[in-house]
Amino acid sequence: MMPWRNGVLACLLGAMFSGLCAQQPAADSTSKRAASQAKTSSNVVNQVAVQSNGLPVPFATVFNINTGQAAVANAEGIAAVPVWGVNDTLRIQSMGYETVTLVPGTMPLNLIELPQSMVEIEEVVVQSHAVAAGAMTRMSTASLDRMAVKMPVLTVETTGELLQGSGQVHLQMSQQGGVSPVLRGFEANRVLLVVDGVRMNNAIYRSGHLQNAGSVDPFAVSQTQVIMGPSSVLYGSDALGGVVHFVTRQPGFSPSGLEVDGKVLGQGSTVNGGWAGHGHVSVKAPKWGALTSVSRRAFGELRMGTWRAHGDSTWGRVPWLVERIEGRDTLFANPDPNVQSPTGYDQWDVQQRFGSKVPRGYVAVNVQHSTTSNVPRFDVFNDVAWGVRKWAEWSYGPQKRTLFATNLVQGIRGAVWLTMASYQAVEESRIKRRFGQDDR
Repeated sequence: MMPWRNGVLACLLGAMFSGLCAQQPAADSTSKRAASQAKTSSNVVNQVAVQSNGLPVPFATVFNINTGQAAVANAEGIAAVPVWGVNDTLRIQSMGYETVTLVPGTMPLNLIELPQSMVEIEEVVVQSHAVAAGAMTRMSTASLDRMAVKMPVLTVETTGELLQGSGQVHLQMSQQGGVSPVLRGFEANRVLLVVDGVRMNNAIYRSGHLQNAGSVDPFAVSQTQVIMGPSSVLYGSDALGGVVHFVTRQPGFSPSGLEVDGKVLGQGSTVNGGWAGHGHVSVKAPKWGALTSVSRRAFGELRMGTWRAHGDSTWGRVPWLVERIEGRDTLFANPDPNVQSPTGYDQWDVQQRFGSKVPRGYVAVNVQHSTTSNVPRFDVFNDVAWGVRKWAEWSYGPQKRTLFATNLVQGIRGAVWLTMASYQAVEESRIKRRFGQDDR
């Protein structure tokens, strides 16, 4: 009886021991599989759709602030974002939309909504011709890209000083007669010059410095309009950098009877020993008007101040002058090295305007003529070759400009029609001669 019981007990113990041995590998396999699944789940990426008002937002950026990971949505607005934890913060942004930050507890399942970023633009007034002074004042206060420049006539000598008064125009003045405006880094044939609605230059002009603005009489200018930015495209490709529009005085009409008025002024300058004289007469009647303007300007040699803050007492001094004696160029000492010679020139400006009322409008005639003497280009006289001046002569030759323009303004069928015909003749030259040579 005992041997049999001992045998049964041994069999039971053996079966239990074999079961425990079989369960241990199973448990190890289960733990490894769970760890593998956990590791796989850490690399899972979630796809989210970035939308705005039901429309996809392509190429939006989803950034996980906690992990530093980021994803960019495709053209359909779908972004593959690495799985985030419950404590992660997401930032979603795209150009033209407001930036959205999702803090823990606000994570969406598969959709992110981006509201559009609304940008309000102030009213833009577009104009391509001269307008009333009141309208220009309102326009100039609304935008810095379009302004009206008005300066007391006694404070200026050239149209260049009128432009500098705007604070938005850089002026290239390598010589006293230089009046080449620079707008937004553009100048010459990339800046359109207009006088009373007529173009003074265009894109086929030279790309270097352009001095045509100097042929406009500053004493006859009533307003200067500087137009930069998108509005300049109204004038075409000639106005790549902007537009400078000179508006001269108009004769006007009287409400009743005949009116005659005029003005005479003169000014002088000690810095260049220059002087200027101007006079104009205006005759106004109820149905017609006329204006005559004449200006004469003479500029002497520029004088530099004797005090130099940087301490270099020779800076800017002109020690030598060139004079043609018996057919030969001769250098001689400048009696006053602070006098910048040669820089002087003179100029005449004449203008005649007529205006007459016609049925439902008026007709205007504008005649202008300007002429200068030789305008020395002082900056090149600093060039030295073989120990002497490189140039004996370098001047802009007499610049002449003649303008004839007629305008017809009529109100027809509730609209204002402007018809303009103009003729303009411009004569320019360059006079250059090297030191010691006879040929120009």
